[in-house]
Amino acid sequence: MHSPYIFSLNCRSTKPGAAYANWAAQFVVVASRIKSACRTYCNFAWQTGDFPHFYAAIISTLSEGNDNVTLVISAEEAVGQDIISDLWFALGSYCRESKKHVSVVMFEHMGRNTDTDWGAVLALDVRTVFGPMDATRHASGFVARMKSGETFTPAWAGLIRGGDDGLFKAYGAACRAFSASFFGPSSGFNKEEFSGTSKFVCIWDRTVSLTGANPQYNSTAEGNHQLCQALQNAIPDLKAVLLVGTGFTDVTRVLPRVFDMGGFWSKLRGINGRLQQNGFFDYMTAMYDCDVVHVGMKSGGMDALGLLGQKVVFIDTNRTPKITRERVKLFNAHHFRAVGVDQLPSPVGKAIDQIREEKGDTSVIKTTIPSNLLETVSTKAKSQTSGFQANDLDKIAVQVKMMFSA
Repeated sequence: MHSPYIFSLNCRSTKPGAAYANWAAQFVVVASRIKSACRTYCNFAWQTGDFPHFYAAIISTLSEGNDNVTLVISAEEAVGQDIISDLWFALGSYCRESKKHVSVVMFEHMGRNTDTDWGAVLALDVRTVFGPMDATRHASGFVARMKSGETFTPAWAGLIRGGDDGLFKAYGAACRAFSASFFGPSSGFNKEEFSGTSKFVCIWDRTVSLTGANPQYNSTAEGNHQLCQALQNAIPDLKAVLLVGTGFTDVTRVLPRVFDMGGFWSKLRGINGRLQQNGFFDYMTAMYDCDVVHVGMKSGGMDALGLLGQKVVFIDTNRTPKITRERVKLFNAHHFRAVGVDQLPSPVGKAIDQIREEKGDTSVIKTTIPSNLLETVSTKAKSQTSGFQANDLDKIAVQVKMMFSA
């Protein structure tokens, strides 16, 4: 059967090179296929937000006439299971239909081994080993050619919108049941009201701890409320606003034509992984033929939605590091746009941008806050306000309106 070949190596008591060498000696044929792969992608620093980029790069590489790609992951077992589930969802149907091979090698119990030489570990030519930024670059042309509403692959769209087997049958049933609870008779809507001109905005909440990845991109309840009001004012024919996450106040939840979806992913039982869960929106837009624009802070979740063919407007800071600007530019498509704001909505985001400006160096804080700056960020954040500036709200609303007309 042509499908992702997934292999898990336990590195709890040995180094990754030794673990792989022992495994390769037992599985000679598979190891030979991995060695002959045209490209090997490696999630060096273990960022979940990188996975949509890897998926896109793999599909792009295979669609260019190649038939053999490898993906290397270092992950704890508990985290890895959801990733494996998502990989099967993202790649399984494509591999079966196109008769391509994707080998996935997961090294467990390694943590964030960013200095690991994966080319040496797998005994590969370094010229065939690529990291997250390379993946974005390789996928950029593929993403630019995507049309709104077009998913990764036709096979994937078919599974989301009515597959027959296993997980995908359960997925379809869960999405139908979930969407019915929002768009059934009790909601005040009916299916006949929905058309390609019916406009919906989906606002996504994002929150990580001060020591998490990219805390500057946290949203706030105040900022989310401002977005609701600004978008409803700017787009008078907006059918409804859908709220995703927990960062919304009771005042926001009871605004007219606002529906709180909460953590909708927790209601999709047995469906694990960001791409599978976000597939709900592909199902919804296809099933109801409605026009949805997703709005949220920059994140891997926004990237995943864009690669599902969803219309996405994500919010970035004008003081983002150069490497981030370059990556955003590479993932540029008519249905996938960034809005740079002068002030981020969260106090932590404002504090980080203030430090960048004071030091004259946007790269002083990249993915995470260095330990020597944690206290400084925390102190500065206490004096900052929560929410967007009026001019930034206007810029976001303009992009959302443009996206509806795209």
